[in-house]
Amino acid sequence: MTVAWNTGKAKGTLELTTNASGVASGVIDLGKLPAANVSEPGDELKLTATWIGPTREAIIRRKTVRIADGPVRVELARTLETDVPGMAFGVKADAFSNEDDSPVIGAEVQVTLTAANGTTSLTNCTADQIDSLSRKKCAIKSGNASAATSCQLTLPCMGDFQLKGCITISGKSSCGKPLRVGRNASWWEASPWSAGPAIQIIPDRQNVTIGGDVKLIVQNPWWGPTSGLLVWGNAIKRQTRTLSQVPPGVSTITISGIGEECQGSCRVMLVLAVARPPAATAAAAKERRNLGFIPLPFTIKITTSPAGPTTGQPKLQTSSQTSSAADVTLPAVPTSKLFDPLAPRTVYAEVTLNGPQTEELDVAVAVEGQSKTAQGTALFQPKTGAGSIRVSVTDDGGKAVPGAEVTVLVVDKAFLDLMPYPLQNVSTTVVPDLSTTFSLTDLNAFRTSREAINATFTTLQRRLTQLDPWLPIDSDVTPRSYISGDYNAPPSPAAVDIPDWKYLAMYTTPITVLPYKACVFGDVCPVPVFGMFSSSTIMMASEAVAANTVMTAAPRAAPAPAPNGIPVAAVAKSAAATFVAGSAQQQPVVELRVEGNFKVTALFTTVKAGADGTAVTSFTAPENLGQFVVRAYAAAPKPASMSAPVDVVYGAAESELVVRRQVSLTPSLPRQVRAGDNFTAGVLVEAPGITQETKVTVTATLVTPPGSNTSSNPLALNGPASITVTLTPGNTQQEARFNFR
Repeated sequence: MTVAWNTGKAKGTLELTTNASGVASGVIDLGKLPAANVSEPGDELKLTATWIGPTREAIIRRKTVRIADGPVRVELARTLETDVPGMAFGVKADAFSNEDDSPVIGAEVQVTLTAANGTTSLTNCTADQIDSLSRKKCAIKSGNASAATSCQLTLPCMGDFQLKGCITISGKSSCGKPLRVGRNASWWEASPWSAGPAIQIIPDRQNVTIGGDVKLIVQNPWWGPTSGLLVWGNAIKRQTRTLSQVPPGVSTITISGIGEECQGSCRVMLVLAVARPPAATAAAAKERRNLGFIPLPFTIKITTSPAGPTTGQPKLQTSSQTSSAADVTLPAVPTSKLFDPLAPRTVYAEVTLNGPQTEELDVAVAVEGQSKTAQGTALFQPKTGAGSIRVSVTDDGGKAVPGAEVTVLVVDKAFLDLMPYPLQNVSTTVVPDLSTTFSLTDLNAFRTSREAINATFTTLQRRLTQLDPWLPIDSDVTPRSYISGDYNAPPSPAAVDIPDWKYLAMYTTPITVLPYKACVFGDVCPVPVFGMFSSSTIMMASEAVAANTVMTAAPRAAPAPAPNGIPVAAVAKSAAATFVAGSAQQQPVVELRVEGNFKVTALFTTVKAGADGTAVTSFTAPENLGQFVVRAYAAAPKPASMSAPVDVVYGAAESELVVRRQVSLTPSLPRQVRAGDNFTAGVLVEAPGITQETKVTVTATLVTPPGSNTSSNPLALNGPASITVTLTPGNTQQEARFNFR
């Protein structure tokens, strides 16, 4: 088989051969890649395995593996999504095991902010700003949301930076995938500042309980207190509370006394209304525009409670750890002509928490067959093989659940491979989905300024009168929203922020045919794919024609019609194979197996569990050969030992069984042959589960098609008609191939 691998930075192939058990293994040494192609923790390794099946069909399987540098990975979250220099943001770290994804709580995580590619992108930074990077670090505990209060970092200047978290467990250091933050001067120039930061909600826990509480960490980066609206709930019920003041800096909002509004799922949304600062403050801010937004810290504590609280009603408490004075300093970065950093706006953030879930029964399936395969799977002979399926039902504490109703079904795995249908979680399927979404309508899309309107229509008038009267009428006067994520090119700026020569190039059609080439920001490309970011070159017409020429294959001749009287597919009448055990004693000849009563669902029945929580049903193998999936679904009244808020609890489990003859033959034929060809064909002989050396003799017989004479048979056996293969417990399959002409 061929295994192709790709990390996004490097790729390659492996040529592998399976062993007697059908297993192939190989090694991909990522550590020997050149420095430019080395992967980082958190990257993905994509694998594509291709092999040719016994009937010469191509079989392809794919899998993705996460690349890690240790037993634990670190994932970072920020209180603010921003690329603006000088704007503080908090950092929280979560650690997870790379073995089972279980959380690692309370381990120390070293968080650092460094230049992403050395100092090549820091050309606009001063020496002091570059030197300050060595102090951009903090040590926090994994899983601690309040760490975002103490771990406050800022980007020192315009540049490409990365935020990285590393953890040491049992002497082994592991790091997470770095977060790309910041923009270099070229990116700021190509896409000016056009949106404020995106706030994030960081909860102190992902799972909430009825009657419990949850703390939400939020950060207000603006110049003064903002009013807020907090909404949380599910599809059935929701709660809303107003926050008269959310002070600048990091705040903790506590929701206590959680009720049924968080049953199953809990969606939380925080909406903040940011007001314009006083006129004097705004004017001073524009005059002091430099490379830093410098907060002056002091402490404010605010406690708010719903009016007329009643027993069991949630309470809100807001506490601020840091704040900033009324003085505001704007960063000196290229700013969109449509964006006023001091304008009023509505911002919001959402997070989904897991509410109390319905508990499930523990179900186990055991299949008892005639024998077992080398892997321990129950083995049955077709049609005659009989056995039993035993299902055990217990509660989450391991105590038997008597009287449970168990539905057992056995399905052909080949059918499930064609139409995948995984084992269902009955609890989540039967219990209604209580998750919900919130839709927010705000005024941001209708907010603009006189300066933005004047800039837009002045630019539009100039372009239509001086550049091209056929340019589109672009009258957008509202700034773009913040775009987060790791992207390969700057976000598209507003039309008013694009230089005239670049804007005109976007609507220019070259008269010479040019080859297409996808471009990365900063590269010189032969085609203006993104007119504002690339330059074009002209090529000779002959080169253009050659570059756009498509080679067409010659038409294939139609196949010759079959001779009169000979059907398209000949039917085999007889074949024989003799099976010889280790004693070499001849066994009776086995006739060709011809079956037609195949069943996709070999068993579908319902049984009751006894006093010991066990349900047993008999099973007789169908005529189909292959693997079958055994699934059991259990339902029972809620035991007293379970606290699920429902009357009925469910559970499910699955296993497998194999239906196979003692010796099986799988055709191994070429895809096509032509008259006059010499070729080989045969069968793959398998005898899984044998415990001693076994000899199998395979005999090939030419069958004359109906309605024809012997001389018209298009095939001739060119060699011996019988082949004996020897199988052993360590080599349970071999191919018997015959020569034909």
